[in-house]
Amino acid sequence: MTHYCSNCGQPIVNNTKFCPNCGAPVPPLAEPQPEPQQQYYNQQPQQSYQASPDPGEKPNNRLGQAIALAVIFCVPLGIPGIINAAKVDALWKEGKYEEARSASRKANMWSLIAMGAGILFIFFYIFLIVAEEL
Repeated sequence: MTHYCSNCGQPIVNNTKFCPNCGAPVPPLAEPQPEPQQQYYNQQPQQSYQASPDPGEKPNNRLGQAIALAVIFCVPLGIPGIINAAKVDALWKEGKYEEARSASRKANMWSLIAMGAGILFIFFYIFLIVAEEL
């Protein structure tokens, strides 16, 4: 393979340490890189998968519970439950198992907080109605 001197531009033959024309040192040739394989439009790229630790059972995303309790009892406190419930499946598919479990627990917690706040509000409202009639 022929390449050219970076100093004078003259052709240099392989394994030459100095340019025969100007005497400038010639850097060693880099190893040729293999050409990348062509991808066809219907060919899927090959991926290597590493064995992941046993994730256990997928947690319940509790989305239905979060929506129902937010709508019935307390929308502002139910929104974090809905947001966390929506994250569970995506995190599980990404292999972030502990984060998915945590999001499921947070969805449950916020749903229960919304339910508790709604029940307290209902009792307080009933108490005001009864107290007004006395």
